[in-house]
Amino acid sequence: MTRAGNAQIRRNIGNILSQFGETPIAYLLSANRPSYYVEAYTAVENTWELDASIAVSKDIVETPLILGYGISDRFEIFTGIDVYNQSYNFNGKKIDGVGDANLGFKFKFQESHYFTHVFQALIKLPTASSKTQLGTGLADWHFGVAQAFYERSFGYELSLEFNLLNRRSLPSLTTGRPVIIEQILEYLKKKYDYKFEPEFIFSFSPSLDLSRRFMIYTGIVFDRNMRLNYNTSQMFTGFGYQATNNFLISTGGTFGLQNSSGFVFSTGFTFII
Repeated sequence: MTRAGNAQIRRNIGNILSQFGETPIAYLLSANRPSYYVEAYTAVENTWELDASIAVSKDIVETPLILGYGISDRFEIFTGIDVYNQSYNFNGKKIDGVGDANLGFKFKFQESHYFTHVFQALIKLPTASSKTQLGTGLADWHFGVAQAFYERSFGYELSLEFNLLNRRSLPSLTTGRPVIIEQILEYLKKKYDYKFEPEFIFSFSPSLDLSRRFMIYTGIVFDRNMRLNYNTSQMFTGFGYQATNNFLISTGGTFGLQNSSGFVFSTGFTFII
């Protein structure tokens, strides 16, 4: 299985699990932000890579589309957008539409027979509607480094990310809501008066090539929001298949380790030009 295939698999692992209703501050965490993961892989020089996938849980849908181009064998630029998102707003109403876009780059700063190290940076472009609460309406900054190891049929990817998330705007206080909701909003506005939420994400994903074109993987993701003093963790597993040298398919599942988290099914493909 190629490194491009493993990268596509990791890209499908989204932080899309529902967190609604756990605590009042879950609203700040459930900001309908898209998920971005740094990968220890860059596109080959002078090649285009198109990644398309869909991730579906009981109530939430993400359909990211990403286009990358290899400036060199060490440097890649990419852009993407969530073509369609479905989620819920603060009042529990189902919302859908075009999600947020992104723009970024990856730089491979080390490569050897066994190891590869990559730095990635991107900015979330707030194209999703903030009026319907499908997006925050604010830009987020994402930075990370990743290490890949490959020896014969075994490999793993290890990544550490640091993100600066703009705090989403809370709904305006209006009449007509239950008193308890108004009290919660007033409390949140006073307590969480800040600009950015620093976030750290750790991910580890071992994989095994069962043949030249077929591989399986598993892994764990740990997410720490420093400003809200909140943790989430997820397990994932699945497989990837390299149909041709230029076409790769991946399918897998993600489930949260919290009691209220659900299961997310994802599938996608990578097409290399």
